[in-house]
Amino acid sequence: MPNKRSLSRWGYVAAGLLGGWAIALAPFAAASHRAGAPTPGWIIAVTLAAALAMIWACVFATLAFRKLDEFERAASKFAWYWGGSIGFAASLPMFMFIYMGGLHWLDPARFHLGAELAFAFRLGYGLAAVSVMLGFFVGLAVWRIAKR
Repeated sequence: MPNKRSLSRWGYVAAGLLGGWAIALAPFAAASHRAGAPTPGWIIAVTLAAALAMIWACVFATLAFRKLDEFERAASKFAWYWGGSIGFAASLPMFMFIYMGGLHWLDPARFHLGAELAFAFRLGYGLAAVSVMLGFFVGLAVWRIAKR
């Protein structure tokens, strides 16, 4: 049977995930079906909900992390750093396949080609890559300042 510390950790994980999803989806649940281009107010509402959802998830991830012992914390950091880095690197061939029209090649009726679509996809992938690198450098700076 799991110990109390383990159960509370998994409770934090569940609360972070479920609460984050609920916050992120709240604008969609509150609004009726939307047709046409999104309005500036809708864009701001969805963006704020996403930001609040990430804050919520980060708070509960921190609480869950603090329930780990030293060995589990080291394992978690190792897995996030190496697993996340290798996973992101492994996504490059998938990105290139999709970017170059691979999905259209597999199912032309469902997946379309176009310069705007390719640009949006490239921008999304680049945003993830830049965010990962910026997060790494901010985390490294915070760690170095804290460990002085």
